[in-house]
Amino acid sequence: CVATRSYAVRPASAAAFFHANEYETLSVPQTIGNSSTHRRARVAQLSSPTSSKQMLDILGDQADAKFPIFHDAVSHAAGDASGSWTLAMVLFDVRA
Repeated sequence: CVATRSYAVRPASAAAFFHANEYETLSVPQTIGNSSTHRRARVAQLSSPTSSKQMLDILGDQADAKFPIFHDAVSHAAGDASGSWTLAMVLFDVRA
């Protein structure tokens, strides 16, 4: 099912924005899994990043062993229950 004529606009701001495989600003029916719920909860525990390094630290976080933000061989060996793998992570610094 593809949503037609559906879009959402999120103005650019200085505030950090995180999402975990779900729509945050588009109002469409969706199923939100445990991994997304855990990842959002973990981000909420952290301070808002003020540097590129801090952003990458958050994206690479594995403190929630069962549902870490970053899924890799290390997280799976530590008990990652998501069944997911992080395929790519990119930080674009458009100010550079």
